[in-house]
Amino acid sequence: DVLYLGLYLGVAADYIYSNKSVTSLDVVESDQQIINYVTWIDSGINVIEADAYSYSTDKKYDIIIDDLYWDESEVTQQDKQDLVDNYRDNVKVNGMIIMCITAQRTVKQE
Repeated sequence: DVLYLGLYLGVAADYIYSNKSVTSLDVVESDQQIINYVTWIDSGINVIEADAYSYSTDKKYDIIIDDLYWDESEVTQQDKQDLVDNYRDNVKVNGMIIMCITAQRTVKQE
């Protein structure tokens, strides 16, 4: 199970869904115009209109991928911590949160 934060053009999410062995792929995107524009991704991808910093779910994920930023200068340490705090309870044991632009990951231990 994968949670992907940030849809953009849907290329990464569609690649993951089509080429990796995922049970489910949920994508959180706050911009409804982007969601409406990206019509070519696989219909099995669940796109959720929500703010990534406040989205809440009871679902547990193997991997949560934060792909919200274009440049490391756009994200503060507080932004990173807020995301980890928001999703900490949604990561399965031995799962991880990956922050793409900063090349950081947090692995949940037992």
